[in-house]
Amino acid sequence: MTSNLSFTIKSGWNSFWRNAPVSLASTFTVFLIFLLLGVSAIAGTSFLQVLNSYQRQVSFISINIADNTPLKQVYIFAGALQKRPYVTSVWYSSKRQELQIFEQNPADKVVATQIQGNPIAARLYVKVSSINKLPRINELATHWPWADSLLPTDFQANIVHRMGILDYWVKVIESIIALILAVICVLVVMNTIRTTVYVRRREIEIMRLVGASEYMVRLPFVVEGIITGLMGSIFAIGVIFATYQPLVHLLHANLFFVPIVYNAQFELWLELGLLSSGVFFGAIGSMIGIRRYVSI
Repeated sequence: MTSNLSFTIKSGWNSFWRNAPVSLASTFTVFLIFLLLGVSAIAGTSFLQVLNSYQRQVSFISINIADNTPLKQVYIFAGALQKRPYVTSVWYSSKRQELQIFEQNPADKVVATQIQGNPIAARLYVKVSSINKLPRINELATHWPWADSLLPTDFQANIVHRMGILDYWVKVIESIIALILAVICVLVVMNTIRTTVYVRRREIEIMRLVGASEYMVRLPFVVEGIITGLMGSIFAIGVIFATYQPLVHLLHANLFFVPIVYNAQFELWLELGLLSSGVFFGAIGSMIGIRRYVSI
């Protein structure tokens, strides 16, 4: 068993270098494919980082409280909201505090000097774990009898809807790109192995004549395909490992307002994913490539 495995690996390795120009060209193409796959994954994740950061900033809603509302009713409603698992915090701001906030805004200073009394409503601010939970809070606030009847909340449904659509389409596009690149990778390995099998078709016939099993004929080509995919993915991982963190730090230093941070855990999983994909796509491509000439 061990000797057969050793023979298969050596045969696949020798076959790879026997047709070196085609094998290296295929490996380089696979390298570019995995590099594009890694870059698209990093770009998609970075964009989602920015989107999630913005979502966290806007994942709160203010509830306008009707005048003369008993403070006890406010605390009861705030406590009920706080018990919900998706609510991270609830805080109360009185009419006086809201007027001070209004007066501190330079654009509203002139208006603040012209108004009499305090027409600003007291507010409850509710922060949620996900922007998708804001419609639920808005619904609860709208049905709360002590909310302002004219403008219960500052909920903006169109923004929540658009951000949800944007998040969805970014993930869809990223998945489509990954699928297209995976198919191309399999096709490249498949065509390389087909070329190798065609060149060595007489050698394959001789091996059959001397009693070699179909598996002994087929497995070296599968190993060759795995080597192609593995080497291409390793080179792509090397480039990503060398450039990902420095580029993120450079981007953060020059565009500090863009909330992109280096994620070591994401990089590790990305590199492991590329490595395993190289083995998998190489094996699949080679098995498809040899079916025409080597049948079991």
